[in-house]
Amino acid sequence: MLPLFGMFFFLALLVMRSRKHRGGKLTEVSISLLLDTLEGAPTGDIQQAVIGASQCVLYFSSGARLFARLPTAVSPVREELWSALRRAKVRIVAEHVSGVPQIFVSGLFLVVYLGMVWTMMRRMTGGRGKGWGDARKKVMQAQQASGSNALVTRFDDIAGIDRSKLEVQEVVEMLRSPGRYAALGASVPRGVLLAGPPGSGKTLLARATAAEAGVPFLNAAATEFVELFVGRGAARVRQLFERARKMAPCIVFIDEIDALRARSNNLMGMAGGNQEAESTLNQLLTCMDGLATREPGRPVVVIAATNRPEVLDEALLRPGRFDRVVQVPLPNAAGRLEILKVHLRLRSVPVAPEVTAEQLSEIAERCDGFPGAALEAIVNEAAIRAARRNSSTVSMVDFEAAVSEFNQSREKTRQDFPWKL
Repeated sequence: MLPLFGMFFFLALLVMRSRKHRGGKLTEVSISLLLDTLEGAPTGDIQQAVIGASQCVLYFSSGARLFARLPTAVSPVREELWSALRRAKVRIVAEHVSGVPQIFVSGLFLVVYLGMVWTMMRRMTGGRGKGWGDARKKVMQAQQASGSNALVTRFDDIAGIDRSKLEVQEVVEMLRSPGRYAALGASVPRGVLLAGPPGSGKTLLARATAAEAGVPFLNAAATEFVELFVGRGAARVRQLFERARKMAPCIVFIDEIDALRARSNNLMGMAGGNQEAESTLNQLLTCMDGLATREPGRPVVVIAATNRPEVLDEALLRPGRFDRVVQVPLPNAAGRLEILKVHLRLRSVPVAPEVTAEQLSEIAERCDGFPGAALEAIVNEAAIRAARRNSSTVSMVDFEAAVSEFNQSREKTRQDFPWKL
């Protein structure tokens, strides 16, 4: 907003400068008509004449003003004008020249214009530009996994993806006891890619891996790396991995890593956009290759999540970078039932005594194709409906209504906004 205020301020200064000679209506005439007016005007009718470098303005006692443009060089026209003014006994005033050089005023306007452009570019990039070289602290939020923290996610808090949990549990063992694997010539995988539909639990699985291993968890989103300005995204990637090396052993989690390639395609029409995305991706690959030089006792593991593994660059998926690709599918009926039970336990939801395990299983059957995030939303909606009825427990009616409401809302959204689902 500051550049806008500055722009208005300098515009006001220009208006004030242009109106420094106040008077009535200003009429432009030719120099010959101006000379004729001087010859024929009665004495005292013209109050004064203001002569500048390129014009002459006559101020009449009636408030009217006439001005004519003058040649900038010395010419007979100026001599004739001076003679006519002396004959008409008109007071002659030289135009005041501002002490501020015109180049300085133009420079100020250039600065204000560049400030407005900078403000607009920051808004286009989501306000992410706080500096040219530093990565935002928000990009590198480090959370120390600790058993005393009630918000830490454990493997027991994740259900419905048992096979995926088994595949990442070995990474936990490597982080806990890297020396045991190093003695056999084995090394911790540099990268683990979690691929699965939205809401299937990829982020929870990454957090649980860090919590179970007892190492710091650095969270970042790929969308926060790519900017319109070349070099800024690469700088953020470098600072993220520099911090990871200092905190090793640790886990770096990059969510929506496919956004690097998707964002690259979206910015191809903008100058420097595709180059910036490629630069950021190449920097990520370089940093992951540099993890191989770390000492065996202080590993850094990169875990990435994606909804669209098919759009990822092949250089990312080759062994030595993301050594393991773990599929995180949608849960089956048994998995959905376990997820419902986990969220009921974590939220301490008081379920009515008449709700049996078979009835909860029926709810899980009705939620075919639902990811874990949707099942959590259903548990929450059922609890809200119970509170709306002023009930102290959540009954089967609340669960059924929550599932029906969820299905109806999604179906209505598909009809009204088919491009969003």
